Amino acid sequence: QVIDLQKQKIDASAVVSKARPATFEVSCGSAFGTGVGIDVPLPDGYQTAIFTAAHIFDDCKAGDKVPVVASGRTFMGILFKKDPIGVVDEDQLETIADMALIYMKAKLPALEAAPAAQVGDWVVEVGNPIDQIDYATLGIITKVTDSEYYTDAATNPGNSGGPLLDSQARVLGIVSWRRLVPEKLIDETIKENFMDV
Repeated sequence: QVIDLQKQKIDASAVVSKARPATFEVSCGSAFGTGVGIDVPLPDGYQTAIFTAAHIFDDCKAGDKVPVVASGRTFMGILFKKDPIGVVDEDQLETIADMALIYMKAKLPALEAAPAAQVGDWVVEVGNPIDQIDYATLGIITKVTDSEYYTDAATNPGNSGGPLLDSQARVLGIVSWRRLVPEKLIDETIKENFMDV
């Protein structure tokens, strides 16, 4: 697998440069995170779909106007849908979608969805963690399940809702949560101990 990683080429700077214009700051009350524009079919009257993490919007409901900051400029979007609808319980993070969709009347940049990734593929995470804007980390896919990718790319509070990108700056998924300690140190009695990001 190490040889395969060496053969793969990734220009992380190019990925970040392409992704930054389509990666936004989103918030609901005092909660903040990241969102990403993805090129998908849109309902009439809207020009951009932004995907993010539902747990950022615990204090907002579908239909609420929410701020989206793009390149230092604040736009208002409509929180169209979130799953789950209510407050996200940390114990549920492995079994829920933790996804939210914001529709924008403004035309903002968007990225393509990526084909499925495999263990060992290089990935880039872009977000706004710990009061940093347009922060990026590099890693690989370490595990793949039916509904999740695991990565060793550094993830911090504020990365929530940001994109996990492949080597072509296509969106593999949305960042939702991270483990508090390395998986090998978690025994069965504390396996549900997770933290939102």
